[in-house]
Amino acid sequence: MRTVPPAAERRPRPARRRTDRPGPPDDRFSGTIVVSQLGIVVSETLQASGLDMAEANRQAGIAAGI
Repeated sequence: MRTVPPAAERRPRPARRRTDRPGPPDDRFSGTIVVSQLGIVVSETLQASGLDMAEANRQAGIAAGI
């Protein structure tokens, strides 16, 4: 039977507590950018499959006029 040293058991606990806390506001800003870029990729993929830009943007959830 393998035993884990006490120090190794304590080490993950602070890391776990740090991941449970909400991140800084910059993290939410980064997430907004990723979601925006994902919408653009979806729109471009739909356009490559034959949809016109307006319909591709609508289906990707991109607002008109952007």
